[in-house]
Amino acid sequence: MDRLNILTEADITTPRSPRELVAWATHKNNQLSATAEAKLYTWSGAILPNKFKKEIWPLALFVAKEFAETPNTLITPNLGNENFDATVAFGDGRPNVLIEISQAIDGYDLALRIEAVLANSFVPLTGPISRGGRRGAPDSVVVATLLMEDDSDRLAKHLKLVEDAVQRKAGRQYGENCNLLVVVDDYLGFPDDFSQEKLNELVTSKLLLPELDFMHLFIFGRSGNLARKYQLPRYSRAMCE
Repeated sequence: MDRLNILTEADITTPRSPRELVAWATHKNNQLSATAEAKLYTWSGAILPNKFKKEIWPLALFVAKEFAETPNTLITPNLGNENFDATVAFGDGRPNVLIEISQAIDGYDLALRIEAVLANSFVPLTGPISRGGRRGAPDSVVVATLLMEDDSDRLAKHLKLVEDAVQRKAGRQYGENCNLLVVVDDYLGFPDDFSQEKLNELVTSKLLLPELDFMHLFIFGRSGNLARKYQLPRYSRAMCE
């Protein structure tokens, strides 16, 4: 249970239209950053806020783009143990579409930087960062070094995160009604045309794998601005028949 009464399982899993989901998620995102206590809870590792920031928020931004013009569409986030994170139901008789979400983001690094910001009101965006002591212990401290990161090194790191996120899903069973949504950091990793083209080159040359049991691969930026859709080969023949 959300001790701040911001998120509940019933509220999260309520079916909503794309517009309703974005409005609800925006309201919840504002609540989760409104106070120091709410920010601490958001990044505490608790199940519901963790699910929200990793999956529900990018899902809301994604469906607002992908299904905004599709009438009578309802999106239902999934909190169960099934191998999908959301269901998209259409009002015209089409089969439901499932969405599996994978993060191409260094979650540990991000969590440390957020913790440092909450404690000190500042943290470098790049450069080495580590924890001294056990999290939650009185002597625990996050140590960040102010060091400029080379653009090529940063791009290579984020490309590797994308490759790993996609490869983790290879060989698993999902089905042709399921799409893979990979969330990337387009603030630091892919902020411009050059880096986004390198990302596209990686996907088209190495990641459209027959071992991926999905209809489509979507690459989607945390900002909501970067969105790429790729047909995967396993079910491409079915699309042509």
